[in-house]
Amino acid sequence: MRKPKEKDPNQQPVTTSKKKDAALEAFLSKMQKKAEKNGRECTLTKGTDIKPVEFFSTGILGMDICLGGGALGGVAKSRLIGISGPESSGKSTLALHVIAEAMKNDPELRAYYLDAEETYDAKYAASLAIDQNRIVVDSDNNAEDALTNMRDAINSGLFRLAVIDSTNALCPTKDLEGDVSGSTMGSLARVSSVAYRQLCGAAKRNGCSIMVIEQVRSSIGGYGNPEVTTVGNAGKFFMSQRVILRRQTKKNEENGVAVSNEVKVSVIKNKVGIPYRTHSLLCVYGKGFDQEEDIINLSTSLDIVAHSGAWYYYPDKQTCKEEHKWNGKEEYREYLLSHPEFKKEIFDKVNTAYNNADKTTVLQSEDSAALKKMAEEENAKAVAELQEQGIDISEVEAEIDE
Repeated sequence: MRKPKEKDPNQQPVTTSKKKDAALEAFLSKMQKKAEKNGRECTLTKGTDIKPVEFFSTGILGMDICLGGGALGGVAKSRLIGISGPESSGKSTLALHVIAEAMKNDPELRAYYLDAEETYDAKYAASLAIDQNRIVVDSDNNAEDALTNMRDAINSGLFRLAVIDSTNALCPTKDLEGDVSGSTMGSLARVSSVAYRQLCGAAKRNGCSIMVIEQVRSSIGGYGNPEVTTVGNAGKFFMSQRVILRRQTKKNEENGVAVSNEVKVSVIKNKVGIPYRTHSLLCVYGKGFDQEEDIINLSTSLDIVAHSGAWYYYPDKQTCKEEHKWNGKEEYREYLLSHPEFKKEIFDKVNTAYNNADKTTVLQSEDSAALKKMAEEENAKAVAELQEQGIDISEVEAEIDE
């Protein structure tokens, strides 16, 4: 009688692993065929097949770093992005900058702009280098019709970027047809909640980023953050990035008239990068955010360009050429504008230095704890309100994950 072959105790269970892999492939193939039979797209994907997150650059290096990390960062593709803040803080301008930069990098890109406030200025948009032939503007402020049109536009696959400006200007049919004194509390929040669920899936399937501009209001309650957005809380869960813009001090007054002001950007939510970062930008009236000002500030803070008194030297005072020595920031700015190759060189060096440096030294982080606390208070308040309405928060989170 033959002796049974003894098993090697050190042998790995390769056969079992291969069987499971084969079974997994068979299961995915089965689900693919089932979806095709039903006329749907299969949503099952192995983790190894999921592509890394890509970004639309804002065209402003410091803003890209703040949102996603380095020159490759910015507004996440195929996601919902929230832009909120007080009036005249640069919300619409930031959205237009993203569109302009995306059009510059992709000559085939089209954008959809829902102008519910009816404040879209074609001349101002053109000054930011937006091709008016490649942007579609919808001025409908009926909430149901406007959001349905946007969903259909995104599902058409023609648009890679979309903007809602702003959610607060959308008016539900019940409000439009009713009396001004009538009470329709929560009607826009309910419409928006359904719309976010539809838009989130449409954005993912069609590779379209949706920037949602939100106004802020003062909360009546006496606890937590007094500043709130008024269109429900669903957006806070569906948005992958949330940014707050605040106007700071006025700058560069000429003949007693302010021509620009500083804008503080705070990232209070970021599912594709590091949250709770802040950054300061210069917004020039009629021209948008000053990209050269941002490069100047970052290049000097990273010691790529030496700064002593009013003078700027590249790379330093001892070895710089005569043309790389500037008396004052305006002279340095003019040189950047007139020498795009040199501007690109400084841009690349800032990005490389950022990637190699301690990133907390590049961007302002003194308000990180306050921002984190504010975001936690908003999330807790949003969860409590949803629970009061009888909504299961786990179902909302499951829909976002899908």
